[in-house]
Amino acid sequence: MDAQGDLVVGDSTTDRVRRIDLPSSVSPPTGPAPPTGSAPAGAPEVGRTVLVQTLRGRVYVRLRGSRRSVPLDQVELVPDGSKLDTRAGTARITVARSGGGTDDADLSDGILTFDQRTDGTLTDLRLSEQITGCPVAVRDRGSQGAQIGTTAPRSRAALFGTAASPLTFAARAQTSARKKRRTRRGRVKADGRFRTDGKYGSAVVRGTQWLTIDDCGRGKRAQTRVIVREGKVAVRDFRLARTKLVRAGQRYVAYARGS
Repeated sequence: MDAQGDLVVGDSTTDRVRRIDLPSSVSPPTGPAPPTGSAPAGAPEVGRTVLVQTLRGRVYVRLRGSRRSVPLDQVELVPDGSKLDTRAGTARITVARSGGGTDDADLSDGILTFDQRTDGTLTDLRLSEQITGCPVAVRDRGSQGAQIGTTAPRSRAALFGTAASPLTFAARAQTSARKKRRTRRGRVKADGRFRTDGKYGSAVVRGTQWLTIDDCGRGKRAQTRVIVREGKVAVRDFRLARTKLVRAGQRYVAYARGS
């Protein structure tokens, strides 16, 4: 629902947001909340839809199955598995609990894909920005088997253009910046069952604020860093197969296998 009381629904087939005007005769339901699977119109459904909105700055959303990102200008109900670009703003997602009620998480400083389990017990927030410079192609357990490796070398002509097809100075700078992007991050402030998935580790919230960073920078061991600002976070280290409780003011670094 938006501020005018209309139902707003994301459509992944057209990359558009459709507004549905409800008849004036329709009144809000009364009585106890309906069971899971029959949520009222405009409310998130467990494992199916998520309510998203921009809190500040500029946020973009890419609906599940779409190849385009569109500005998130209002409160929208989008499919589970969609992606939020919060590098220039802050977004809030609201997910339904299996037993009733909702949980909220504020996302910023990165590109994250949200994926709630069908039983509603946990919502994964996966770091999704593409990075380069990882020493080897490794199984990205935090991204459910996706692989990120070093890119194939390109010729000077491909990078900087030729006399027949010169690139502008700005385009060259953008190409160089993309080539050097070796980190990705996501900042989360949440109260509920949320987990951020990095490349080499994950962090489960316990009512707190934390930052997760994947780093494949030069001269460093490939790693996932979790920095806790408030509360406590349970960090899972994929390489060591252990979980560590990290408190406010502390950080944990999970390294890649063999690095």
